[in-house]
Formats: sequence, structure tokens, C-alpha cells
Amino acid sequence: MRYVMLHQFRMGDCEDPYLYAAQPLHDFMQTEAGKWIKHNSHDPTFHVTEDVATMGFKVTIYAYLDDAAYTYYALRWA
Repeated sequence: MRYVMLHQFRMGDCEDPYLYAAQPLHDFMQTEAGKWIKHNSHDPTFHVTEDVATMGFKVTIYAYLDDAAYTYYALRWA
């Protein structure tokens, strides 16, 4: 099992970054890659951190992938 960063996007400054991250996260999970992640990963989570370079926030999706799933993901979407 590997803990892998699967997707990342940036947002501008806002009062509630979790609320503003909900729509882009939902949109990503409706794509082909997002649907694959839902079915083939273990415990997908997202983290919101401050992005000092843009004075906003960075949202990153992580999940645990087994070796076969990691290889497929790396060849297909990375």
C-alpha cells in the first residue's frame, strides 16, 4: 500500500476554504479519474493547506493504493 497524492488544485483567499472546495472536489469525483479513485482506492481524503505563494489555499486529494492500482493510476493519469 502506498499513500499517494492523486489530485491537487488551488483556490484564492476565502473565509471558509472547506465550503469553497466542495464544488471542485465533487466535480473532480464525477470525472473518469475520480470514479476510478472511488472504486479502487482505500480511504480517499483531502487536505486543505495555506498556499503562501498565492495567498490562498491548496487542496490535495490523497488515498492508499495497492501496487497494481498505483501502477495503473501512474500510467493512465499521472
